[in-house]
Amino acid sequence: MSDSSNNIRVFRGITGLEQLRTSWNSLAKRVPDKRFFHLYEWHHCYLNALEEDESRVYYLAYFFGDQVEAIFPLALRFRSFCGVSFSILETFNHPHVPLNDILCVKSDGSPDYLHKFTQFLRCQREIKWDAINLSKILQDSRVYSFLRTGPRQLCIINTAGLNDYIPLDGYEVFLQKISKNFRDSLRKARNKLNSYSTGAKNELAF
Repeated sequence: MSDSSNNIRVFRGITGLEQLRTSWNSLAKRVPDKRFFHLYEWHHCYLNALEEDESRVYYLAYFFGDQVEAIFPLALRFRSFCGVSFSILETFNHPHVPLNDILCVKSDGSPDYLHKFTQFLRCQREIKWDAINLSKILQDSRVYSFLRTGPRQLCIINTAGLNDYIPLDGYEVFLQKISKNFRDSLRKARNKLNSYSTGAKNELAF
């Protein structure tokens, strides 16, 4: 399924994902700050090992000519609210999938791919849906940046939790946070190690 005016095509399930493999990997190489959940291999493993019904997973791909510029993974789920059943397109919500995002090159001149994808979904007729739920999205993700800056109708954004992380400030900054006595002890140990021959160093380091 495709839309010639918006250059968007839909790839369904694991068969569709495998059709995207070359284009996906080519796009990922152009994304310098990609993370594990942006990778083709991550999604292939998810469909093979964790997804109960891979036929309900869709990959929306935005093409410019023959080149993919953005990929938006979504899964169709059925949810009930107050006794009413809804068809929800949502990012992956499995316990073993901690984060989600659109794969695209982020720059100041980038189009609002989220807006293009949602406009396409409103116009197409094959996927029946009532709402879109974007969960497990980081604040520095592409999806969140599009949500924050783009035009949105009937859009609700809620903070849903925090992610633990270890700040990597560099070796010098790390040393400054260590007490002076401990730094002196480390310096003495290093000097003692340097006084040994190469063979003894290897033994001590082991």
